[in-house]
Amino acid sequence: MIKQLLLLLLLIPTLIFSAPIITPYSSIDYTLSNTTTAPQDNNYIAFNLSHLPKWHSYWRNPGESGLRTTISWTLPKGITTSEIYWPAPDTFMLGPLINFGYKENVSLIVKLSTLPSIKKGTYPIKAKINWLVCKDSCIPESAEFNINFEVSASTTQSSDYNLIQTQLKNVTFPELQQNYTEKNNYKVFNLPFDSRLELTSLYFFPHQLNSVDINRDISYTRKNSHIEIRIPMLKNSQKQLSGLLRINSSSYIKLTLKNDAEPIY
Repeated sequence: MIKQLLLLLLLIPTLIFSAPIITPYSSIDYTLSNTTTAPQDNNYIAFNLSHLPKWHSYWRNPGESGLRTTISWTLPKGITTSEIYWPAPDTFMLGPLINFGYKENVSLIVKLSTLPSIKKGTYPIKAKINWLVCKDSCIPESAEFNINFEVSASTTQSSDYNLIQTQLKNVTFPELQQNYTEKNNYKVFNLPFDSRLELTSLYFFPHQLNSVDINRDISYTRKNSHIEIRIPMLKNSQKQLSGLLRINSSSYIKLTLKNDAEPIY
């Protein structure tokens, strides 16, 4: 029986999930969407980060305090990674400061891509994740994973493929690029919107640090076929602005605002 078990383990080329790494305030593991990946194909890895109740970690823009979660990679030739697919964040207060991040748990997905020239074989990948976890105080934590990435003639999906694809759909937002005018430290733009739809609230999560004045609400006016939106900006902010626009409680648009015109005062 022991020999059969050892033989079975030897026949499993790639570990598609990990045992969780436990830190004082969090735990983290990973899952892969494929057991094997063909050349010029993609595999998705999801890092599943959980915190103790009432603790949180941070989005790509942490807000007025905190630090974004980062992933540092050591990659072999022939394999590349994407940026993190960030889920929409929550808002929460740390004293008087507004923060963006995740309460209790979050899955951070990254795309691993193989180049056409890569040869079949097992490739070692190292991923180091650093995050800041906060409640009344903040503690930096980290974990490191050694991943055996299997390249073969064809791609084979793992048992977690459907789950990761569902997670990926939830963090892939429709994209919109709009021009804006600048007036009195506001970026003003029009958002196409069906007048028959209900609109109860708008909230903007900026990608850029120190850009939007997040202590002030964005304002908007409904028109026949669009909404005129005014985003309050901090002084000396850069011209281009991007982020997630939340419409009502659960709909999101990945928004990019551009304008090469001179500001109006």
